[in-house]
Amino acid sequence: MQKLRRNEMSEVICQLSRHLDFKIDLPGNVFKGYDFDFFFFERPLFDFSEVFFKLITENFRVFDKKMYVKFSGEELLEDSCLIVNKNDVNSTVEIVEKYFSDFMGGKVGYPIILFNAAFDWISFESSREEIGVIAVKKSTKKNEFMSGLESDFISIYSLLKMRSGSGAESLTARSFLRSYALAS
Repeated sequence: MQKLRRNEMSEVICQLSRHLDFKIDLPGNVFKGYDFDFFFFERPLFDFSEVFFKLITENFRVFDKKMYVKFSGEELLEDSCLIVNKNDVNSTVEIVEKYFSDFMGGKVGYPIILFNAAFDWISFESSREEIGVIAVKKSTKKNEFMSGLESDFISIYSLLKMRSGSGAESLTARSFLRSYALAS
């Protein structure tokens, strides 16, 4: 695994900002455009090693693109952006979990964004919400990508079912549905 240098990070963040609005936080719709389908997950994703591992392996199986793990949103902090290559998936999970466990000694933080180099999918989690969002571009590969992950992510339809309750879970579901149901 590599760390992105500051000048490279600036370029990647510029490209990412075409798809993500850094001025908005969850539960608002942080994604730009209407070419995404949305799925949700309990955060922090890094606490669920097997889900994180599956996300990485499905990315390489379907898209064969390197992926990034970006801490601290758009901030260009040293060591805040990691590059994941398909040759080091197992060690990546361990390294990223270690980074996350103490946010590199407090040097990095939320939001945490995961995405592949072609922006076929982008995952966003914030410290403000218990749910994170993964946006997957509408494409012929979307179903193949999500088929390997669907048991670990929450669909819009599942959120619709969750909203009918009376607890905190239903309030969260309603908040996210207001931002994402019409956008997908």
